[in-house]
Amino acid sequence: MTHQPNALGIPLTVSGRHPDCLPQIFREEVNLVIWERLAQPAWQPFVQAFSDQAGELERFVTLSDGESALEILPRWARALEGAPAWVRDVDELLEMYRCLFEPAAVGLRLGNGRPVATIVSSSSPSAVNTSTLTT
Repeated sequence: MTHQPNALGIPLTVSGRHPDCLPQIFREEVNLVIWERLAQPAWQPFVQAFSDQAGELERFVTLSDGESALEILPRWARALEGAPAWVRDVDELLEMYRCLFEPAAVGLRLGNGRPVATIVSSSSPSAVNTSTLTT
């Protein structure tokens, strides 16, 4: 794991190549955790085709516990090569997020014609957690 200190010498950013880095977000001096992951060959055809065909597509859905990232994809995108692998990957990330923060619901956003999933959750009106999953 890598710690990026701020000007005061307190580590605020933690990054790692394994999901073990994620619970570091609960340390008081940490405000950002980055799980560095490699692109998966199984979903790369989907990412390319979706980017080519989506145009300016923007979507946001609220997912309750147990609901899948499949809900955010338009029907035409669900049929693209690699879509099931992309959905499984995002679903895994959603479950990790849910396990860490236990939100009542999670918002998932697709934006700018790219399959970039942004997870937004809130346990109270004053506390919002955001994670961006660039796939």
